[in-house]
Amino acid sequence: MSAGQFNQIEPNSTEEQPLINTNFRAYKFDVIDGVTYQIDVTNSRRYNGDGEIINKDAHRIVNLQYKGEPVDENQEFLVATNNYRAGGGGDFPNLDGSQIVLSPQAENRQIIIDYIKEKGKIDPSVDNNWSIASVEGDAKVVFRSSPDGRAFIDTKEAITYVGESTDGFAKYKIDLSRTSNGKASRDNSTVDGVNSGKEDLSPKKQNENSSNDSGLQTKDSGHKLPETSTNIFNYLLVGLILMAAGFLILIYLRKREASK
Repeated sequence: MSAGQFNQIEPNSTEEQPLINTNFRAYKFDVIDGVTYQIDVTNSRRYNGDGEIINKDAHRIVNLQYKGEPVDENQEFLVATNNYRAGGGGDFPNLDGSQIVLSPQAENRQIIIDYIKEKGKIDPSVDNNWSIASVEGDAKVVFRSSPDGRAFIDTKEAITYVGESTDGFAKYKIDLSRTSNGKASRDNSTVDGVNSGKEDLSPKKQNENSSNDSGLQTKDSGHKLPETSTNIFNYLLVGLILMAAGFLILIYLRKREASK
């Protein structure tokens, strides 16, 4: 469903075509890790924004592979995600909570805290596991982003700066004939019909590892959680109650003094 982030591109059109579907809700643009795949933007969307099939014959995800081998439709995987997605949050197809196999009661942030404490030093990196599939032709495909992005364009890449618009954004052109060259080159998307949410996809037999990644969590190690806005709110509430009590006591004492 996340592939709906992109508009359908007509390879032979001479008109300018926006790549990004601005009607797509960005919080539904999930990623799925552990596999490699490409998104065919020349194909139509399979799902609408509510997870309903609008074109049953459409399949935008192509070249889906696990460990360099094509994924068979009969393969089973355990997908680690958060309880919101697993329980049906976001209207992702085939997710209603009935397929949850492990749900430890621990918070995502605590898992990350424990992981960093255990490792001592981490070096996050992009694994470039997905890309937009190459499109033959000379389609004029553009997208808008920050003007500051111009400084990060590699002259060897498919993206070129077009110019700044009046609303503070800048326009960029992307040559879709050079986006992948058979390899995945981006890291944010999902597989149609398979849930994500920054998931780690691993074989079912490796279920012992699925609870240690970015979604389903392991047992709380006992480390204290950092201060949160909830705690701050509690402190403020207690302070306001004490102030109100003090104010009422002051009024009572003044009335008592005046009655003497």
